[in-house]
Amino acid sequence: MGKKVKPPQGDGDNLAQFLTVSGVHFVAAAIVREALETEPDPAFESAFSKTKTEAREFLECYELCSLPYWGAAELAGAIVDPLTFPDPARALRAVELAQKAGELPEVFTPKAGVEWAMSRQFAVRSDLAEFVGLTPGHYGKPLAMDAPTEATPAIANAGTAKKWTPERLRELASYRQKHGIQEAAKRFGISKARIRALLPGEKKTPAKAAGYSVFSHRMK
Repeated sequence: MGKKVKPPQGDGDNLAQFLTVSGVHFVAAAIVREALETEPDPAFESAFSKTKTEAREFLECYELCSLPYWGAAELAGAIVDPLTFPDPARALRAVELAQKAGELPEVFTPKAGVEWAMSRQFAVRSDLAEFVGLTPGHYGKPLAMDAPTEATPAIANAGTAKKWTPERLRELASYRQKHGIQEAAKRFGISKARIRALLPGEKKTPAKAAGYSVFSHRMK
C-alpha cells in the first residue's frame, strides 16, 4: 500500500494554508495531490480543512492561473453561471463570440480574461479572481484590453445580438430613465458610450429616424 503523506514535524498546523491563495505553491500542491490519493476522506478534511472535492477544485484554479496566457477554452472554464451557461459549450461560445467582436484578443493574460468576464457580469469562481489579484464578485470592472476606446460602440452592437435581449434592454432603459446614465453604467457594468449605443433613442438630442428605438418609445 502507498505511504500516507506526512508533513515535516511542526508543520501540521500549516496544512490548511496549502489550500489558500496566499499559501499554495508547487511543493504544497504536490503534497495535497498525494494526500488526495492516499488519505481517507475524514483524515484529509481534518488536516486540510477542505473536502477532497473542494481541494481538487482549488488546485484546478491554481493550475489554471499558473498559465502565462489563456485562450477561449481556459476563460470559458473560469465562468461559473449555471443559469446562463448550464454547460461548458455555451460558455465557450460566448467567449469565442467576444473574440470575433473584438472584445478579447485570441490570447490574453488570466487577469485580463477574468476582468472581461466580470465586466460582462458573468460569475467567476472566487479563487480564480483572487489568484489574478481581483476582488471576487466585484462586477463592472473596466475591460483590460488593448483595443482602442473608440471601438466601444461597435462592441456594444456586436454584444447586443448575443446578450442584450429585448427584456434586458427594457430593464436598462427603465433604470437609466429613473437613475440617470451614470448610475445605469455602474449598475450594468458598461460604459456610458455603450448605453448610448444600445439606446440611441435615449439620447437627449433629437433622434433621427434611422436611430428610432422601439424600447425608448415604449418607455414614453
